[in-house]
Amino acid sequence: MIELAEPGDLIDEDQRLPLGSVVPTVARGNDILLTGATGYLGAFLLHELLEQTTGRVYCVVRAGDEAAAMARLRAAAGRFLLPRPDDRRVHAVPGDLRDIAEVAALFGDGELGRRIGHIVHCATRVVFGEPYRTLREDNVLPTADLLAWARGHGIRDFSYVSSLTAAGPAVWAGNRYLETLAQPLDPEADGYGAAKWVCERLLGRAEQDGMRIRVFRPGLLMASSTTGASNDKDLMYFKLLAGLAIGAHPRDDRTLVMAPVDMVAMAIAGLALSPGSAGRAYHLAAERGISLRALFTLLESTGLTTEPLPPPQWQQRVRELAVKTRNPILAAAALLDLQGLAEGDGAVEAAGWQPWLHRSGLDPRVTGEALRRGIEYLASRDGLARDLVGHLVTRDGEHVEGEQGEGAYS
Repeated sequence: MIELAEPGDLIDEDQRLPLGSVVPTVARGNDILLTGATGYLGAFLLHELLEQTTGRVYCVVRAGDEAAAMARLRAAAGRFLLPRPDDRRVHAVPGDLRDIAEVAALFGDGELGRRIGHIVHCATRVVFGEPYRTLREDNVLPTADLLAWARGHGIRDFSYVSSLTAAGPAVWAGNRYLETLAQPLDPEADGYGAAKWVCERLLGRAEQDGMRIRVFRPGLLMASSTTGASNDKDLMYFKLLAGLAIGAHPRDDRTLVMAPVDMVAMAIAGLALSPGSAGRAYHLAAERGISLRALFTLLESTGLTTEPLPPPQWQQRVRELAVKTRNPILAAAALLDLQGLAEGDGAVEAAGWQPWLHRSGLDPRVTGEALRRGIEYLASRDGLARDLVGHLVTRDGEHVEGEQGEGAYS
C-alpha cells in the first residue's frame, strides 16, 4: 500500500499517478481556469489575467457556494490593495481541486469543459518543514486530478506555478540552477520542494502526450513594487521585522533569490499567453541574488538602521525578545532558517524572462524603499507587526493605524 511506503518510495510512486487519456478533440474554449486566486501570488495573478485578456476567468475556490467563493476573491483583492474583481468576467467556482471532475460537472451546465482553453494552476500549500507525505495531499494529488480532467476535455494549454525549490543544482554547469524542464531532485529538498518536483514530473508526462506546458518557478515573493502589499505569513518579512525590533541584523551572506510579487504575476500572465513559451521553464527572480545582510543595508538607506551581529547571537537576541513579548513573529524568525545559497555559489539562471522584462521596462531587483513600503504595509494591517515596528515606520509624525489583532498568528 502506498500509505505505508517510505517517503522516497512514495515519491517514486506518485510520479506514476494516473493522468487519464487524452481525447483527440481539442477544446475550442478560450477562457481561463485559475486556481489559487485567494492566495498572495494568486490574487495578483487574477488581476493581471483580467488586465491582459478580454475573456472570462473561472476561479476554483474552496467555499460552500458561489457567493461565498466570490466573497473570498473580493476579500483577497482588498487585502492586497488590488481592484475589486470584475463580476462580469470573474466566475467563482466553489469546490475542492481534489474533486475537480465533479466540481466542473456540477458547475453551471458543464460550461467549464466547453469554455476553458487554458489552465493556470497557482494553488499550493506552502508549509516549509512539513513532510512530503503530508504536502502531497494538497499539492500533488490535486495537480494529477486537474491534469486528468484537462486531458479528458481536450484542454491542451496548462501553465503551472512551481517554485525554485523544485529545481536542483546542475553539477555539470557549475552547480547552477538551470531553466530546464528536466530537473534532478535536490537531495536537500524539503517536503514542499519534493512535492513541486513531483508535480513537474507529472507535467512532463502530460507534455509527451501533446499538452502545451509552461512552468514558472518564482523565488521569494517580495512586496508589491507599487503599493507595498506584503504577505503576512512570509518568513522573509518575519526576519526583517525581527531585525528591526531588536535593532540588529545577522551577518548572513548566503544568496537569496527574489522578485516583487506584482512583477512575477505580470510575467506569468504575459508569458503564459505567449505561444512561444510552451515547453519552457522560467525562473522568475532577479538575475543577481542578494543576502539578508544586504537587505538590511538597503533598509538602512531609508533610515531604518540596525547593527550587525553573528547569526547565533542575533538568533539569541530575537529569542529573548520573543519570550518577553510572546510575539509569534519573533518566535518564527528565531526558529526557522531562510534557505539561501552559499555565498558566491549555486547561481540561479533567470534569463528566460529577461526579454519580457526589457519590453515591459521593469527591473525586479528589490530596492530599499520597496522593502520599507512592505514593512509599513504589514505594520498598518497586522497588530503583531505593528507592535514590533510601528514606532519605527511612522512618517512625518503620522501614526501607523490598523485594526488591532488583525493577522494570521493568533
